Amino acid sequence: MVIKLAELCVPDTELPAGINVFEFSIGQLYKRGILQIKKRVENGVFIFFISITESGRELLKMTENSMQPA
Repeated sequence: MVIKLAELCVPDTELPAGINVFEFSIGQLYKRGILQIKKRVENGVFIFFISITESGRELLKMTENSMQPA
């Protein structure tokens, strides 16, 4: 589901060299409140938990509904 949402945020313009499109899209989704990101440190390693917010679920439903044949 996160990948489907990230595909919605792919920029129309070319990103500068060294910028990962997927990471950029995740950042944009977080900025818009569609994803929630929590991080913890376990055994000296950062663990990231990415989840979809309620508004993200609604956006996903709307895009899936718009792709269904009439």
